Amino acid sequence: MPKEVNKLPANPTQTVLLKNLGWDNEKKVWRTSDKRRQWSTFNDDQLNNGGKFKIKDGLSVDINIVDVFDAEGGQEMQNITSKLLKRVESCDIEYLCLENQNITFDEYLKLTATKKIESLFMDMVDIRYADGTIVPFDRVLAEVPKLHKMVIQGDYTDESKFNSETAKKLSELPKFENLWVFELHDISEAFNVDDFCNFILKHKTQKVDYDLHLDDMIDEDYQTKFHAAMNKIIEEWNGEHEISIMVNGDEYPFEC
Repeated sequence: MPKEVNKLPANPTQTVLLKNLGWDNEKKVWRTSDKRRQWSTFNDDQLNNGGKFKIKDGLSVDINIVDVFDAEGGQEMQNITSKLLKRVESCDIEYLCLENQNITFDEYLKLTATKKIESLFMDMVDIRYADGTIVPFDRVLAEVPKLHKMVIQGDYTDESKFNSETAKKLSELPKFENLWVFELHDISEAFNVDDFCNFILKHKTQKVDYDLHLDDMIDEDYQTKFHAAMNKIIEEWNGEHEISIMVNGDEYPFEC
């Protein structure tokens, strides 16, 4: 068990590496480790010590939904990643996990600047441009070309991360050569299923597990079309590996 100490090294003239940085939601402190796997914990206010910080390897901010709906501190908890990034000079991470967070697109660009992220997990994460509009799903994925595993869940509002161009632009992105897990939730009718099939076919030389979830309020006609398209993909599949597609927890064949 790594030793844990309650301090944060800080030197205004040197950059402090925050390796494998994570938010301990129970204790309401940040935790990071050094090269010897010795853990340091510090509270949020200790980042205001004049030091320079760089996040290395990974960042995990998992805020409990109960805290989000706390009348006193809920909004502050939703913005804790944004608050953190205002004090961080740069990020060099391969793992990003955010839950119940609001960030700007510029902040997301800071997180993904080195284009090294391999594992991306987001649940109830709101990413917006400077004008307040939602960043579409394809634009989020465009910043993580080395992606291995992706899980995108939940939307806070009725403003969807999908629009009429999302699936098309997704299919036009360079192939994700190392992708093997693609889990996507709250798929809306704006997500063009034919274009999404092109994305799947682009990755036919590798084994990818697709776990797809349609929005609860999806139109029945769209659901039928989506199911039919996934059935066709599986039935006509001639990729190098067996394809795995699940829709709303169901396996092939999907009801049309």
